[in-house]
Formats: sequence, C-alpha cells, structure tokens
Amino acid sequence: MVGPYFNTAFEAIRSTGGLGEDLQRLSKAHPDYTLYITGHSLGAALSTMGAIRVTKNKMHPVENIIFYNFGEPRTGDKKFANLLGSLLQGYRIVDNKDIIPHTPFNSMGYQHHRTEVFYENDMTPGSSYVVCQGQEDPNCSDKFTDDLVFDPDHFHYFDIHVETYGRNGCT
Repeated sequence: MVGPYFNTAFEAIRSTGGLGEDLQRLSKAHPDYTLYITGHSLGAALSTMGAIRVTKNKMHPVENIIFYNFGEPRTGDKKFANLLGSLLQGYRIVDNKDIIPHTPFNSMGYQHHRTEVFYENDMTPGSSYVVCQGQEDPNCSDKFTDDLVFDPDHFHYFDIHVETYGRNGCT
C-alpha cells in the first residue's frame, strides 16, 4: 500500500510521459553511468516510488544506482518498505526534529524503509550522525514524539535552505 496522496502525485508525473521514456533511452545508451535517485519531502516520497519502478522494471543496472532522500514522509506500508529494501539499498537522511518523517503515522499502517541516517544537530559540515538500525529505530528520529518542527529542521539540510536552493540556481 502506498498513501493515496503520494500515489496520485506519482501517477500525475508518470502519466505525462517523458520521465520514464527518457530514463529508459538514456540508460540504454549509458548503462555504466551512475543514476542518482533523490528528493526532499514530497519529492522524497515520489523518488522512493520511482526507485522501486526503476529497479523492479530493470530500467537501469541496480549496481549503478545511488538512492538517498531528505526529510522523507512514510510513503507506504511495511510491505512497500520491505519491497524497496529487497530491490535497492536506500538511505533516508533526517535532520533532528524534522516533523515530516513522522507523517503519516505508524498507527495508520505506514512504515519507513531502511536505512535512516540521523543527525541530532544542526547538520553543518563535519556534524556527527548515526546510521540507524532497521526501519523504525526508536534510538533515532523516532525517539521524538513532541517538539517536532518544520523550521528550521525540515527546511535546512546540510546548512542549505532547501526551499530556496532550487530557485537560486542550486548554487
């Protein structure tokens, strides 16, 4: 199961064509290239769905895929999370008390895929982090149940304000 909101957004992007066809054409021409699949927030949920589609349909050699997300919400249920883990090693990077990785709630049947990389600090260069165990490690971001925030933790990753990063030319 995938959250209806995420599924609707993914299908809207997928059905416009181009993305899948372009990826297949480019991957066929350059199978040795590294394919990075990544996103932030809703983009992270969509990239997770895309990563499953790419690997399950063998659109690019899995050994040439690097997959990591930032501030990813729980996109699907345990079966979905396990499917991703069986196809590809992925990383979910979480900044301290970012509220979005705590939604939708576990009690609604949603679960994260492995592996969380947790920063319990300001994420400036050289900051310490923990590579968490399993899908929902209670010693990492799941230890927070209150005082979760949008700003600054959801909008600042690695000392970059992600909301304005793209608008400013990704520099």
